[in-house]
Amino acid sequence: MMEKSYESRLVGYLVNRLREKEEEKQIGKTVVQKMIYLMSMESDMDFDYSMYHYGPFSKHTAGALDLAKKYGFVKMEWVPEKGYFIEPLEKFSEEALDEESKDSIDRVVDRYGKYSAIELSIIATGVYVKTNFDYGDGEELVETVSSLKSDHDKDWIREILEEEGVIDN
Repeated sequence: MMEKSYESRLVGYLVNRLREKEEEKQIGKTVVQKMIYLMSMESDMDFDYSMYHYGPFSKHTAGALDLAKKYGFVKMEWVPEKGYFIEPLEKFSEEALDEESKDSIDRVVDRYGKYSAIELSIIATGVYVKTNFDYGDGEELVETVSSLKSDHDKDWIREILEEEGVIDN
């Protein structure tokens, strides 16, 4: 497990990069959780994720986000009926991270930064289920993700999972 202050700098860098790439995107806690999860799947960083209602969740990532706020790397605001809005702050310094970590975040932002929180939740859930359980084909994975995300159309879920290569189209 990484040092807590380093994890908070990763979160700060992620929020900075997301804002640079997607100026209008709502960056909330779900977006941060799913982006860090997807980054950890492409790197050797371990944030100890487990399945939760909105997909993979990590107490370590939640704590890193709280520390990023405490250290002044990000600001967080709750807006009723809209959720959290997380924004980068000027205090954050990119020099606080190694190049490998920044490259990992840059790759995940380039690949997944365009997605909404619910789309990221579907992608991350699909990756989590596929990685941690034995699923034979894409349709079985779609069925499982659909059962976990039952308020969303199964065809839409399939489309997102296909688009990101979680299942074959």
